[in-house]
Amino acid sequence: MQITPVRTLFPARDSANGMPDTGNPLLTAGDVSHFKQHGFIVKRGLIPAEVLRPWLDRLWQTPPRGVIREDPSTWVDPGERWTNSTDAHGPFAADGRSTSRDPHHLTPNSQWRAHVLGHDPAFVDATSAYPSLLRLVEELLGGTLRRPTRNRGIYSIFPRPSLREDPAQMLAPHLDMVPLELNGALYLDHVGQQAGAFTVWPGSHIPLWDQSTEDVNFAPRSKDEYEAVTEDIKARVQPVEFAGEVGDVILVHPFLLHSTGINTSDRIRHATILDFNRVWPSPPGDREGGRRNLMWEVLSDPEGGGDLTRVEPDGTVCLPEEAGGKRAVVRWHHDCMEWPPFTPKKEGGEGMWTLWNLGRVPASGNIVAEQPWWEKYGMDLPPSHELLRDIASYDCGAGLWRLHGT
Repeated sequence: MQITPVRTLFPARDSANGMPDTGNPLLTAGDVSHFKQHGFIVKRGLIPAEVLRPWLDRLWQTPPRGVIREDPSTWVDPGERWTNSTDAHGPFAADGRSTSRDPHHLTPNSQWRAHVLGHDPAFVDATSAYPSLLRLVEELLGGTLRRPTRNRGIYSIFPRPSLREDPAQMLAPHLDMVPLELNGALYLDHVGQQAGAFTVWPGSHIPLWDQSTEDVNFAPRSKDEYEAVTEDIKARVQPVEFAGEVGDVILVHPFLLHSTGINTSDRIRHATILDFNRVWPSPPGDREGGRRNLMWEVLSDPEGGGDLTRVEPDGTVCLPEEAGGKRAVVRWHHDCMEWPPFTPKKEGGEGMWTLWNLGRVPASGNIVAEQPWWEKYGMDLPPSHELLRDIASYDCGAGLWRLHGT
């Protein structure tokens, strides 16, 4: 059972909520303390509104059928009327190219995810790669920061007033389960109370880090234990929603439970979801260093959809030999799709913060533009699916599949 209602982080009450430095674009000691304890920080007006507003106009050049920007009556739970809405993984188009997500992805729960914008270099420059944001990320993560090459585009969450009696139905706390080291959200419009605000479960990153066998990648020891810990968090932690204005940013630890927010308002929430990684150099002849394999996922339904089985960071996927004809897809709307190297947890010293900079070394612009993963692997976007037997070989002795080259 989830604790409700959510608590709202209003901009005017940041100091009262223990976040006194939200107007400072730099990482402060207060930010570091809040991030370590609660798993997130907020920065107000980090990107100027005039940089972002043109992209909202661009978004509305191709609205979903039946949704009109100037007519709020068309905004109310349009997912009930969308005939081409899908779940997160299909169905496949006849040419096999509609894999994982459509460029303009519509969901039954009234979300419009304009992933196509996330592949526009000018949009990336205005959002994920904006200088003040990259500086803040570099101060948090440290190391050599990988410059974002795409992001997930604009996620628009429509009002669902029919759920006002039980708004918690709209919350779906989760981890993204992809190879990212920091994520968050950037607002492109005003977001008020219960208006679709990005929602987090403060402090949940700590018990979930305890569940992982790795430091950077979330690799749970046991699915059952992970689900039990998640249920415990939902039962005892009050979720917090991040209200704000154009240009406001929330950055969150990748192991922090989060969700699309409750929207029983009369507005649409427009946000860009942010993903960040460091550069992981590969020493000569050392297969353990650098980036590992691409994160493929195998679908149980041959027509698209169904359950997902993830190819693990070591390049293996535990499926029977007869699964070779199943389709494998890549979440092309993500920038971070290659597993970083194995990073064992540091139980002593700084523990979960051993690999984080947390302001120790000032930002110096140590940012590198790596080759995008889709270019590295010779893939178009959206990519077509692959059959498991075409990208992996079955290991009879181990009873699992191994990606070619691993």
